[in-house]
Amino acid sequence: MKKKLNPKQTKRSKSRIAQLALCIIAVLIGGLLGYIVIQDQNQFSKKVQTYKPGNTYSNRDYDVRIDAISRGSGEKGSLNPGEGKTYLIITLYVKNKSNKSLPLYPVTQTYIKDGQGQTYSIGPAIVKQPFLAGDLSAGDQVKGELAYEIPDNLANPLFYFEGLSNRPLVIKL
Repeated sequence: MKKKLNPKQTKRSKSRIAQLALCIIAVLIGGLLGYIVIQDQNQFSKKVQTYKPGNTYSNRDYDVRIDAISRGSGEKGSLNPGEGKTYLIITLYVKNKSNKSLPLYPVTQTYIKDGQGQTYSIGPAIVKQPFLAGDLSAGDQVKGELAYEIPDNLANPLFYFEGLSNRPLVIKL
């Protein structure tokens, strides 16, 4: 003899099955998205060419060179770097090698990365020769200093310059 199910129990069972199915779908989607992100990061790291300071390197639109690198607290009047931090001061040369005016805004086009992928942006240090941002006319060049607030103990930082191409220029410091 078959046992009759209570209508409330049937609804509860169907609800639990639906919840379980949604959880399984969420886990599968999350795993797939994680896999895609990891694959994308691996593809990106394969595309990045790393250079050394002192030489001029090019992407499609710009010639880029780092002429000097130092660490410190910036010029008199600078805000002090945070606890356990210092300023990485880079003297950067950039030339527009295209035949049109191009944007050059280091606040959005440059950054420092460490080996774990942590990003460090331009900090509030006063420098001797500030880098002038703005549109750079065809054939023009600019040279100046940029300061990034980084941990005191940061070893082997990477400088990223993102021009208009989809590949950043990466320089080992």
